[in-house]
Amino acid sequence: MDTGSPSAAQDLYGIGVRIGFYLQALAMILYNYNKEGNYGRGLKLASGSITISILAAWFTFAAKRLFSPAEAFSMLLILMSLSFPAKTTLLRPKTVLGEILGLVALLVTELATCAALLWMFATLVHSLPALGTGNVIFFFARVSITGWFRYLALVYFVLDAITSLLFARKVIRVIGIAWRYGISTREEEDDDDDAIITEIKEAIGWDNSKQHIPVLHALILTWVIVAVELNITWNHLSPSTDLQVPGQLIPLVTGATILADSIFVTCRCKFGAVTAGINKGILVFVGSISYIFDRLQSYLIKLKGGLQLPKRDPQVPGLDPASEVKV
Repeated sequence: MDTGSPSAAQDLYGIGVRIGFYLQALAMILYNYNKEGNYGRGLKLASGSITISILAAWFTFAAKRLFSPAEAFSMLLILMSLSFPAKTTLLRPKTVLGEILGLVALLVTELATCAALLWMFATLVHSLPALGTGNVIFFFARVSITGWFRYLALVYFVLDAITSLLFARKVIRVIGIAWRYGISTREEEDDDDDAIITEIKEAIGWDNSKQHIPVLHALILTWVIVAVELNITWNHLSPSTDLQVPGQLIPLVTGATILADSIFVTCRCKFGAVTAGINKGILVFVGSISYIFDRLQSYLIKLKGGLQLPKRDPQVPGLDPASEVKV
């Protein structure tokens, strides 16, 4: 007998959905290694729109008591793996240009995730039906979600909610700066843009930890993958494995596409000098071959012209020109 919610297994944590989200989270981490100033353009809106849609489904399932606590917590872990890397795009103030809607989506995602986690460990761990699961999760060991871990998690997520409110204050301030100076409609950089970027950096104040954030996100993603997969195994859940279903195929293809783009961008950034040298060498080689062929063709034309015999007048067959009699 299958355990857990069949609807959640199909729509929220099927194999295509999980792998797609893992790939997207990894891609967002790789984007952090791009040194270009606008590397994160579009990631806030992309991550925010995806997480908001999943959060809307999560709140619907939670309100109707349609999944178990273990399933609910696993989905929130996956969502957090997507939202964490999106925050780091704020380290590049140039990505704020024209992305006020993305900032709003990021803000809504942060506050909604905090509300979901607090609701989860305050009441839902007891009010949601077990649906045949063992209500056990991974926390560096196999623990019960309704035992001592519930109180530890509740304390942690209360503190996390406080820090999220501070983060929300920073985002609101950045939105105000962008709105006040009209950044969303400006594309050319000038002295005023430099002043605005400096003001945004001061509002965020993350420059000191810029180098450590990608490593932290990589560790978080690794822990999330281990936790979610063990939660599914330990609770004997049966997520959908049919990749022909659009609900599983679309997130998988999207994640693979975003990951491929992030790898290309990262390689271009890290090995740009090597790639430029190789391209220059190829151009020089092709130019040299072309020059050699041009010179060879010119030489053959001249040689052919030098060996060409002069044209002779037509003669009568059998008559020797030397024996012709002049009249």
